[in-house]
Amino acid sequence: MNTRRLTVAAAALAAMLIGQFALASAAHAATDPKTLHIGYINYDSAGRDSGSNTSLNDEWIRLHNNTTGAITLTGYKIKDKAGHTFTFPTFKLGAGKSVALHTGKGTNSAAHLYWGKTWYVWNNTSDTAYLVKPTGGNRDTCSYPTSDNPPGVGCHSR
Repeated sequence: MNTRRLTVAAAALAAMLIGQFALASAAHAATDPKTLHIGYINYDSAGRDSGSNTSLNDEWIRLHNNTTGAITLTGYKIKDKAGHTFTFPTFKLGAGKSVALHTGKGTNSAAHLYWGKTWYVWNNTSDTAYLVKPTGGNRDTCSYPTSDNPPGVGCHSR
């Protein structure tokens, strides 16, 4: 009798843990990570949130192109829940490459783009990032709850 109760309790615990893992994964992974997707959000810059350009640029979101061809991101948008929006300028992301979009100001390159903001975009407690196609539909999303550990969150398993 005790063995049966133990087995039932263990099975219930395992089901609960599997369910929680599935919910956590669903919050992060909206699309297949083998395509263009949000890979990481560094939402809590190091140190005090002073608003300095160095601090602002330590807050960033990274996109990955895990396809075998370059993708033109011109016209794509990155948005957060509050509606802060970055529209990609003329930009092509090579096959297998990543680009980090920093919140502050800087000089754009193939691996780093700059939003030009003077204050933070990504909330330190929770937020959602949206990668929006030029046609308006969502391409990918990544959410992070307050339970994630700062300074950032990986959005897809790799």
